[in-house]
Amino acid sequence: MMSLRQLTTFERPLRARRVLSVYLAGVDGDPGVRDRWRIRLKGALAAVEKELAAASHAEREAFASAARAIANEARLVPAAARGWLAFATADGLLRAEISPVEMPTLAVWQDGAFLAPYLRLTALVEPVLVAILDRKKARLFRQTGDALALVDTMTPAPHPGPEPRARGPRPGKTHSGTRGETGADEFSRVKLTEREDLVRQLALSVVAHAAKDEPVLVGGTPEMVKAALAALHPLLGARLVHDPVLTHAATPARITAAAHAVAPRRFLLAHPGLLDEIAERAGADGRAALSASGAIGALREGRARELLLSRRWAEAHPASADLAIKTAADQRATVVELDGVGGDRLHALGGVAARLRYGRAARAASARVTSETKD
Repeated sequence: MMSLRQLTTFERPLRARRVLSVYLAGVDGDPGVRDRWRIRLKGALAAVEKELAAASHAEREAFASAARAIANEARLVPAAARGWLAFATADGLLRAEISPVEMPTLAVWQDGAFLAPYLRLTALVEPVLVAILDRKKARLFRQTGDALALVDTMTPAPHPGPEPRARGPRPGKTHSGTRGETGADEFSRVKLTEREDLVRQLALSVVAHAAKDEPVLVGGTPEMVKAALAALHPLLGARLVHDPVLTHAATPARITAAAHAVAPRRFLLAHPGLLDEIAERAGADGRAALSASGAIGALREGRARELLLSRRWAEAHPASADLAIKTAADQRATVVELDGVGGDRLHALGGVAARLRYGRAARAASARVTSETKD
């Protein structure tokens, strides 16, 4: 998978060429529906072929050549994939990828690659720290794209407990003195001390390794997770995420899936209240835009810092979404697709938003200065 910058580097030279972009939804790994890859691809290509019925012979031949290249590659797609995508021209296959997240099923034949669905993958390139802990150890991982790496492993410093007795009742029934603590009290104290030491180590490691705006996902045994969340929240705020299904025995595949679920929320986690801020500024100082035309216009003028698209809007307006993404990438603006609660909120605001570098007043002042200089 590619970052937005890598995607732009791949796509920009193709804008003067006809490109076939294909995205396919997964089949959930069911061997009984293995042919759905072929059926879905055939249907998507047939829809484009129908649109080209009145096109020139040369264009129909170019499309057919690109379609053959993609169809040949699609035969290699594993049944367990959640999605697949490919780009091709008349000269052959350009790129094909298995997607770890759901994709729509569609094919687009146009000048340049169709990028909108690929935003689901650019979000996964951003790193996520994952902390998994139980009473005996804490592990810190970083998920970046397809790669899961172990960053740190911590164990509590050993603390001596009560000396065992050769004979007599169990430690929980033994008193160290008339007013002394029981053996069970002493074991509880040791357990608490070791837990606090492990959580302290974890907090120090997270601070040392977490990049700016990087989310931190926590999982493990309930007791240890509760202590870790209490220690990390003052340091991370909204960037701290708890996955109650992520246990201390989570497999690498489960950790990766949990991190991939968090990665698309990275931008909003790092900027809580951003949608409220954009809505307020769009109507006040003009340092935000809340419409497709306003956002794309600001991008073309080089004023946009970030472009936010709701997935529902992008799916309903594919051509406009593709244009907005390419314009933002050309201006080196951050592009974020929002789904879930954040996506619903943005969709209710119009589906597209942009935070701008400067507002209407600054723009007008700049225009006056330019005009006076010319005079």
